[in-house]
Amino acid sequence: MAVNRVLTSDEKQTMLSNQHFIDNVNWAIRDFASFWTTSDLDLIGQQIGQVGYERWFKNRLFSVAVLSVQQPPSPFYQSINTSDAPISYLILSKGMNLWDSAVSPFNADTVISYMTTTGKFDELTANYVALKTESVAF
Repeated sequence: MAVNRVLTSDEKQTMLSNQHFIDNVNWAIRDFASFWTTSDLDLIGQQIGQVGYERWFKNRLFSVAVLSVQQPPSPFYQSINTSDAPISYLILSKGMNLWDSAVSPFNADTVISYMTTTGKFDELTANYVALKTESVAF
């Protein structure tokens, strides 16, 4: 019988060394940033209605920093570094069922495919951005 379960430490290490996983994390962050940097006023209004002004502002601030080639000299923009994203995603995924034990042996591509089709990368990106912007005060 198949049982969905969390990843072991060894499996997480395998994921961290998998370029496909790292690429998916990076694309998830860029997709998030593209969504939150829209200039469409109607969409901005919908975004604010969806998450509230404070979360919208933090999402947008993070997103502009990620997408900026030449980051503004603001200390916040300089502090945005997403090189820790792959390991952060695995830490934030603690408790998430990411693998079906019927698939043997463990296969990173199967986990990545599952994470993609179930929206786990999007979910983890929202959690990651919240973590990275929690120090932004109003």
